[in-house]
Amino acid sequence: MKVALTADWLSGSELTAQLSALDQLLLSFQSLWKPEPFQHMTLEWQTHYPELSQALLNLSDAELASLKASPSELIQTIDDHLSLKGQLVQLSDSKQLPDLQTSDNTIPDRLKSGIPGRKWLQIEAFNSHLPYSNHYTDWCCGKGHLSRLVSHQKDSKIDGLEYDSILCEKGNQLSKSLNMDVQIHQQDVLKPIQHIESLDNHQIALHACGDLHRSLIKTAASHSSPAITFSPCCYHLTKDPTYQCISSFKSALTLSREDLKLAVQETVTAPSRDQKSRQTLKMWRLAFDLIQREITGIDTYQPCPSTPYSILSSGFEALVDKFAAHLSINIPNSLNYEKYLKQAEERLNQVERLELARHGFRRALELWLVYDRALYLCEQGYQVNIGTFCDRSLTPRNLMIQANRLLSEVT
Repeated sequence: MKVALTADWLSGSELTAQLSALDQLLLSFQSLWKPEPFQHMTLEWQTHYPELSQALLNLSDAELASLKASPSELIQTIDDHLSLKGQLVQLSDSKQLPDLQTSDNTIPDRLKSGIPGRKWLQIEAFNSHLPYSNHYTDWCCGKGHLSRLVSHQKDSKIDGLEYDSILCEKGNQLSKSLNMDVQIHQQDVLKPIQHIESLDNHQIALHACGDLHRSLIKTAASHSSPAITFSPCCYHLTKDPTYQCISSFKSALTLSREDLKLAVQETVTAPSRDQKSRQTLKMWRLAFDLIQREITGIDTYQPCPSTPYSILSSGFEALVDKFAAHLSINIPNSLNYEKYLKQAEERLNQVERLELARHGFRRALELWLVYDRALYLCEQGYQVNIGTFCDRSLTPRNLMIQANRLLSEVT
């Protein structure tokens, strides 16, 4: 099997140095990025960094929107206020991977039929940065949309692995109707791989979540798969209550699942209606938090279940009833709902501004997690490259790890 190569492989020492620098930065400022302003009435870091706190609280609505829309501007702002002299900016940066797609084939409309536009563009971008192989295995492939594009443009055989048997059936039907060499196998990738010969191929995954992509790299490395190319996602979706480095890197950081969520909290601009609904629901949750603190006499945030936007049509009192039942709290009939909504609106303005401090470290945390994965692969005998495969406006989860076991022909 021939595996195409990419330039600028990162050595183990380079990966360790970058990981160490990120680790020191995150450790030094964990008081800023760990606490969630939504859950705390006051934040300890505001006392230690009063100028940053005041600057954020004084932001106009327009300035707030600008920083939320531009991560690079936000990172620079936090860097400046903390007098880091560009350290946060530099460590949060990631290079653009080279475009490896040389085929000028026109993509038939039937390949992208029924796929949302943004998702299809992500698939195209991933494929264009995918090193060539004559045989791939696509992890957590769903219906196999990525698999069929790769097969079409690279004229390659594809094996897909997917847990959902219905998606497997639909995907295989699509491949058969298009006369494509793509076969999807029903497989829980957290268990031993049944189709073991599929591990002899180039392993790929677009946005495999948490333990799924951890299983990918550990299984592929243990089987000496010739190459691995993947974009990780949702690091917090793991069975482990606290994060353990995959590589041999030793860190004093203690990361809970809640901490790991920060790495994936950046989103691209949603439709204005969704933004408004998100803001209203956030304000309602803050209002209920004020209510439960007053009723219980316990000045602590109490987690409540996620709630769909549809509850907005039922009114604030419906949300209060739902959350009160969850926490076994009795709501008095005389409760002044409007009072708490007004207080929550003011609190939301503060929360959104103070959240910017932790969001300034979002990319640094994500890169720390990615470098840990890359170092693990390097320790397993792979040459590794890291970079972005698309602009963040397409998806903020735009980091890709490319790994080859050998620098020459693999047989």
